[in-house]
Amino acid sequence: MLSVKNLASLPKTGSIRCFQRCLSTTRVNAARSKAAAVMEKEAENILAVYARYPVAVSHGKGSFLWDVDGNKYIDFTSGVAVNALGHAEENVQKLAADQLTKVVHASNLFYNEPAIELAAKLNQSLSENSNIKMPSKVFFVNSGAEANETAIKFARKYAYTNFGPQKNEIVFFNNSFHGRTMGALSITANPKYREAFKPLLPGCKQAKFNDASSLGVIDENTAAVIVEPVQGEGGICPAEAEFLAAVRKACDKHNVMLIYDEVQCGLGRTGDLWAHSYVKDFASPDIVTLAKPLANGLPIGVTIVSDDIAKTIKFGDHGSTFGGNPVACRVGSYCVDKIGSSEILNNVRTQHKALTARFDSFKEKFPSIIRGYAGRGLLMGLQFHDAPTKFIDFARERGLLLLPGGNNNTRVLPALNTPSSVIADGLDIMEDSLEALAK
Repeated sequence: MLSVKNLASLPKTGSIRCFQRCLSTTRVNAARSKAAAVMEKEAENILAVYARYPVAVSHGKGSFLWDVDGNKYIDFTSGVAVNALGHAEENVQKLAADQLTKVVHASNLFYNEPAIELAAKLNQSLSENSNIKMPSKVFFVNSGAEANETAIKFARKYAYTNFGPQKNEIVFFNNSFHGRTMGALSITANPKYREAFKPLLPGCKQAKFNDASSLGVIDENTAAVIVEPVQGEGGICPAEAEFLAAVRKACDKHNVMLIYDEVQCGLGRTGDLWAHSYVKDFASPDIVTLAKPLANGLPIGVTIVSDDIAKTIKFGDHGSTFGGNPVACRVGSYCVDKIGSSEILNNVRTQHKALTARFDSFKEKFPSIIRGYAGRGLLMGLQFHDAPTKFIDFARERGLLLLPGGNNNTRVLPALNTPSSVIADGLDIMEDSLEALAK
């Protein structure tokens, strides 16, 4: 097992530097813990692209995670808004296990009933909660970045088919995050993700989020505009209804496809099944992307397009070897039904009120630390004056897992079915951590 003494002799790779940071902050003495062995093995074998917390996960149940040393945590990260129904959800387990006994993969050469069932549910739900031009069609992928890559490709195909090759530009917004693959990275605003990978996709132009005066960048050469109804990784920031109305108007004026990226904010996280439902009457999209919570942790993503776009997509225009995986789709059908139930959506709204009530008290009690909060449903950001790194560390040491976000935010993303008692316990730990930070 790796110890503090012999750690000094190891080469200073990214993985080892991360491990050195983690070693002193584990809840159990890392030099004697199982976590130390896990971190050592990772440093030797896995590319160091993630600045991990010093937690080696063993298992989870509901709103809780346990690490390999037996420490129990309240999980307010939900796998970055993925585990919408919590960990080890019983029906997710049963459906996945049953499908594993039937077919795991047969390729897209054949018809696939679980994928067809899930697509039908998504299209039906969208027809009831959006004014996207029907009948919509679904394309299956494996992640949010892939879903956004597909959205770019389909929007460009529509523009090329109907208006010619000059109409190819994509407009995105400051503080946006749409993924780290080359196309998705080209429409992600944060310079730290972009700089070392230039040149990126040409024709991508940035406008200012929630600022209608910046929309002049949308013109006759624009193929698509992509926007998150609630910005997530870049700092929790909901799009104002008036802003989305102005975006839709500009898109209509110039025959531009409007893409809503609901990868993190969609499927119940805001308290509505679709994050853009609050503007459905005047700012519905032409394309919607979903991923994270769709199968409660199994890899899946979708790009849903309007009827107009669907008519321009032909055999061979796109593909995905694992897209529409039967196991993920079987679980996804259950998740869409469960997350869309009044039980789950009402709980999201109830717990949102509990969070905001305590956040108001945090702001009043700790004005030198907390400047406010923002978000919808259980996609919340507690806004700090300075980087919240120490606060997140204090919370973890006390048994609560939280996420950083852009603009000095701490993201609070509990599972959508988290009970009131667990929300209250998590908020108590947050207050205790703020007390520690204030000393």
